[in-house]
Amino acid sequence: MTVHPITGRLYVAGVLIGSIGAIYLLPNNMRFGLTYTSGLGALALAWLLTTGMALYAIRRKKILQHKEWMIRSFVVTGAFVTARLMIDYIPYTEWGLSFNEFGGMTLWACWVIPLMITEVIIQGRKI
Repeated sequence: MTVHPITGRLYVAGVLIGSIGAIYLLPNNMRFGLTYTSGLGALALAWLLTTGMALYAIRRKKILQHKEWMIRSFVVTGAFVTARLMIDYIPYTEWGLSFNEFGGMTLWACWVIPLMITEVIIQGRKI
């Protein structure tokens, strides 16, 4: 258990830097519309909250809760990549959608849907 605390601290630092960067970019993203900007802001906030809760849990020696919150954090981390891949590779213009419309929907769907499925799995295991 010597590597895990170090990588954990690096992960938290990365999340903190990434979230602050995303929040800093919010005013510049208003040109893409409110849906896009609010999706990016909510994603950054979800990333901070899920990681913060994992950190809080481990500081209180709540190992199971820490694991669950880290799973949620990893799901939200993957959302940034998922959103980028969806925006770059899905031919949304063929569907008659603009970048603003598709990008806004994507920035919400890329983390809300996976996080909802993850939560059902985490809670379903407890039943």
